[in-house]
Amino acid sequence: MSEEFHSVQNLAEVLSCGMKRICPACKKGKMFSTYFKMNATCPICGVRYEREPGEYIVAMYINIFTTEILFITGYLILNKYVDWAAWTQVSIWAIFNITFPLWFYPRSKALWAAGLELGGGLYRD
Repeated sequence: MSEEFHSVQNLAEVLSCGMKRICPACKKGKMFSTYFKMNATCPICGVRYEREPGEYIVAMYINIFTTEILFITGYLILNKYVDWAAWTQVSIWAIFNITFPLWFYPRSKALWAAGLELGGGLYRD
């Protein structure tokens, strides 16, 4: 029995699959076997996620860019509306800059995979 899959078609689906860490090709398979370990292929549809070493370097840039945009925006907003000492701000944002990238890591890889699928860069062997 052949199951028909509908891959991501727009940016909203890319973001949805990325944040849920599900396969952008079939929207069913889990992309990660553990929190930090990405599966080589989708367990449902068999699409290969990484064809060459280093292909997901863009996911690192997504992670860094998102972290720093949130950090800078958050710092400026907090600095404008709350009168905290500089060391309090530094402490808060240092913790943020350590924890957020760890939480966002698998999501950034999944977002990049979904973007690749949207552009036709993911396919089955």
